Amino acid sequence: MRAADTRADDPKWANDFLGPTIALPDGREVNAAAHYWTDIVGVPFKRDVELDIPAIALDLNMDRRADVNFVCQRSFPGGILANPKLIGLAPTPDDPAGTVGQYSISTGFLGVREEIDLKTRRGTGRFGFNCWLCHGTADAAGNIVLGRPNTNIYLGSIMATSDVLDPQHVI
Repeated sequence: MRAADTRADDPKWANDFLGPTIALPDGREVNAAAHYWTDIVGVPFKRDVELDIPAIALDLNMDRRADVNFVCQRSFPGGILANPKLIGLAPTPDDPAGTVGQYSISTGFLGVREEIDLKTRRGTGRFGFNCWLCHGTADAAGNIVLGRPNTNIYLGSIMATSDVLDPQHVI
């Protein structure tokens, strides 16, 4: 009989995993998720961002008549990590920001991790999302529940604050 791998049931360990390391064309090895979300998509994890989307008429029922005017003005001083309630991030009190894991560094929020330099064991300043951003949350007592949908997450706000969304192209 083999001893069970307790890491599989430990939310702290499960949240630590950020995905594979890849080699970039220039030879650097980076975490794929952190590279994608920070360098390519440009999610403002720790940089100020202002959303100012002017009024746009939306045809929600496809009858070719405007049903509502959409407008959005939000401020995220310090980025999305400094505004967890505006984004719907679930705090991880048992895994506070700065905790160095095996694969990544905690931001203090479920599903958002900082890439770790495997040689120095320090953060790189690149951040990524893992599965638990959307597929984990906290219960009423604040205990992390993996697998429960995070119904508080605002994926639209995350993408709207990123470098890839041009406010002129909102549906």
